[in-house]
Amino acid sequence: MTGRYAFPRSRPGEPKRLRLLERYVDPFTRRCLVQAGISTGMTCADLGAGSGSVANWMSRRVGETGQVDAYDLDTSLLPMRENIKHITADVATCNFRLPYDLVFARFLLVHLPEPVLQLNRMVSATTPEGRVCVVESDYHDWEMPAGLPHMERLKRAYLQVAADFGWDVELGRRLPALFQSLGLHDVAAESFSRCERGGSIGNLLLSQSVEPLENHLLNTGVVSEDDVRSAYKTLRDPDYLMRFVTTWACWGTVPYKPRETSQAR
Repeated sequence: MTGRYAFPRSRPGEPKRLRLLERYVDPFTRRCLVQAGISTGMTCADLGAGSGSVANWMSRRVGETGQVDAYDLDTSLLPMRENIKHITADVATCNFRLPYDLVFARFLLVHLPEPVLQLNRMVSATTPEGRVCVVESDYHDWEMPAGLPHMERLKRAYLQVAADFGWDVELGRRLPALFQSLGLHDVAAESFSRCERGGSIGNLLLSQSVEPLENHLLNTGVVSEDDVRSAYKTLRDPDYLMRFVTTWACWGTVPYKPRETSQAR
C-alpha cells in the first residue's frame, strides 16, 4: 500500500506476525463488528485484509446471500470461499468495486497518507445508512516494566521510528471525533488493553513487530544492539509484566448525505 507501511508481506517472519496479531485482536474485532451491525446478506469490504482472518469470519457472518470484498496489495494469504472476492489493489488510491453495507479496516489508516482523507473514502464507499468500522492502536498508555532501562529505551526508539514513518500513535483515541467530524451518526467506540507477562501473545507480537524495525531503531541512536537483544529476552520472560498498547474500535452509520471532510483536533 502507498504510504508508511513497515511490515512488508515478503518478509519471512510476516506470516507469523500476522498470526499473532489475529490471536491477540480477532476476538475484540469480532465483538465490535457485531455491535456495528454486521448481519446476514450484507455486502462488506475488508480493506487491507492481510491474511484474511476477519474477511473469513465476516463471510460466515453474512452468509451465502452476502459478499465480502477483501482488498490488499498482496492477496496470496487470503482464504478461498465462494462469498469472498480477492481484490488486488492499493486501498489508498483504488476505486472501490461497490457501495457497501459495511466497510471495515484494521491497523490500516495509520499506515496511509492523510488518514482523515482515507476515512472519508471509506465513508464514500458505504451505502446510505451503511456502517463504517475501524480498529486502530493508541500508544499513550504503553508501559514497560519498571527498573529496566533497556525497555524504556526500546519504547523511546520505537515511538521515534513511528514519528519518522509519520504514524499517528494516538489515532485510536481520536477515532470517535474523526467519525463525528465526517457526519457519521450513532457513533460508538470501545477499547481494550492488557497487562501481560513476557511470553504472552501481546508481548510476542511486540517482539515480532520490533524485528522488521530493528535497523530503524538502531539508527535513532536511542538503543544499542545489546538493548535490542535484551529486549527480545525480556519480552519472552514471564517474570516481567508489561502493559501493551491500547486497541480502539469505532463504528458509525453513514447518513444519506455525508458532510465535507473536516480535520478533527
